Amino acid sequence: MTKSSKLRLSISFREEYKHVYEHLSKQANRSDYICRIIDKELENEETIQRLEEKLEKLLNALVDGQALPVFEKEQTDSNDQTEQKLRDEDIDLIKNLF
Repeated sequence: MTKSSKLRLSISFREEYKHVYEHLSKQANRSDYICRIIDKELENEETIQRLEEKLEKLLNALVDGQALPVFEKEQTDSNDQTEQKLRDEDIDLIKNLF
């Protein structure tokens, strides 16, 4: 495609979408406006698909009796905090002993 050639599309609006037509007519760059809206819709679809996949994995893990990854991380964080607290207490004890 050369720099001067453009992809073109003609659309028509039914009477029930007259308000959409009027709104679109007010836009400075209608093509860009439409492209940005459709691009956002596609991004949302991808996001929804990723969320559905994650939800499916979580549900499968739950059905299989596996620990859920969400809870594993929380437990790990909690364990790390407990270990750090023990280390701090040990340091204080050693300082007090000597």
